[in-house]
Amino acid sequence: MKRYLSIICNNGYTKTVNIYDLFCGEGVYANGGEGSPLVIMRAVKDVYFTHYTKNKSIPNINVHFNDLDKMKVNKTKQIIQNNSLHYPKFGKLTFSSMDYKNCLTRLSGYLSNLKNEKAFVFIDPYEYKHIRVNHVKSLIENGKTEVLLWLPTQFMYRFEKNATPTALKDFIEEIVSIDEWDRSSSGWTFINKLKNGFQNAIGDIFFVDSFSIEKSKNEFYSLFFFT
Repeated sequence: MKRYLSIICNNGYTKTVNIYDLFCGEGVYANGGEGSPLVIMRAVKDVYFTHYTKNKSIPNINVHFNDLDKMKVNKTKQIIQNNSLHYPKFGKLTFSSMDYKNCLTRLSGYLSNLKNEKAFVFIDPYEYKHIRVNHVKSLIENGKTEVLLWLPTQFMYRFEKNATPTALKDFIEEIVSIDEWDRSSSGWTFINKLKNGFQNAIGDIFFVDSFSIEKSKNEFYSLFFFT
């Protein structure tokens, strides 16, 4: 996030950056670890004050957090306030408690009209069965939006090996015929197959890459970046 903001805020063209976290959760995990809302707001704060100390102008950075669970949204709002992670001069900070699909529909319509603005959308779903590649494509097709998608690829790979559930079949079917999807030899292979499938699904004018985390031996999770 800091690298993205640093690049966009220095391109001399963008007047506003819009950041959306569609499954924001409650900001802090039970073990005290910081969730995406705090990571995002710390990045915004750091980039803003880095520019400020160098007397450089910076675009407005608007941030929107959404989660269907209103209690989680309220916790996120409170913890941002408690840690002084947002100042009005950064840009707008807004919150909502909407169903993912309703939020996506509104957001896709808004993003299609962006001019000298950029958008970054983080999607960290509670269940991947709600996610479709055409959702991502609807967000990035304006050419001004990047999407970062987190998937529990280790669980998906495990299900693929044992007994592929309907949710995984439906997910795979959107990027390749299930009849053409061979069983993966490893978690790494599964991730690469997903990445290649995503690339084929979104077309050559877009780009997708993966960033994988090895939690323990042969246990992999992955972020997919669409631009």
